[in-house]
Amino acid sequence: VDALQKPYLAAVNGPATGAGMDMALMTDIRYAARSARFAESYVKVGLIPGDGGAFLLPRLVGLSKALELLWTGEFVEAEEAQRLGIVSKVCDDDQLMDEIMALAQRLADGPRLAIRLMKQAVYRSLQGDFLAALD
Repeated sequence: VDALQKPYLAAVNGPATGAGMDMALMTDIRYAARSARFAESYVKVGLIPGDGGAFLLPRLVGLSKALELLWTGEFVEAEEAQRLGIVSKVCDDDQLMDEIMALAQRLADGPRLAIRLMKQAVYRSLQGDFLAALD
């Protein structure tokens, strides 16, 4: 968390499978083109996620859905990925980069210290309790 103190954004414009999906999951906010698809496809070649998928995916979609996606390796289309919380926004393919760049600019123009401290507080709250988060 502390190594990446700034917002870390992803624009997914095609298939994100295996390590590609895991790299997308490592970001703070993900936007996807309508044509994007996601799969934790490791199982299809007899592997387990080695790039954080087993850690990150359950935190986004819940334990049961994460296990289903990991065990089956099935693709999730962009709209379903949004419904599950894998991506925040689905955009028309030709608008994806404009949308993610607009968000990036908005964050860059915002209060940098407050945004950095918010990110730090949110990620640290995943490992602590409510009273520690208030401190």
